[in-house]
Amino acid sequence: MKPGAVLLTLDPAAAYANLIFQRDDIDYAVAHPCHPSVFLERYTKEEHADAFGGIAAVQHVAAAWETGSDAQRDQLSKVIRVMYGPVEQVHWVTVTQLAYLEPTVVETVACMVGAFMKRRWTKRLSTVAYRRRPQRRCSTDIFRLRWR
Repeated sequence: MKPGAVLLTLDPAAAYANLIFQRDDIDYAVAHPCHPSVFLERYTKEEHADAFGGIAAVQHVAAAWETGSDAQRDQLSKVIRVMYGPVEQVHWVTVTQLAYLEPTVVETVACMVGAFMKRRWTKRLSTVAYRRRPQRRCSTDIFRLRWR
């Protein structure tokens, strides 16, 4: 890499663990997409089909930047918006915050909610599927009211 360049990585784990070879003449950044929100309204078929972002659905990006100038950060923000676009906003945090945030939100919380929903859904299906309801019998009173 040329001196003054910025190395942009996707996952914060290597940066957090100091596994990236460090050079004094370049700067380092991490950017990770948040993926399109399931709560925002989507208007086109392309937006509905874009579950991971980068095609049509708008998403946010969490980025870490700890060295370098504000001008480099602004330029980096433009690159991030192109890479993961369409991007609504780039949220700047530290590498440590991003390293905690990314796996915690995705793997821990999402998997916990998914496991909880699966258990509840399985329990609900088992109680509904095997419950026998008494069959209704037509009352002759209904027919009498009709013919009066």
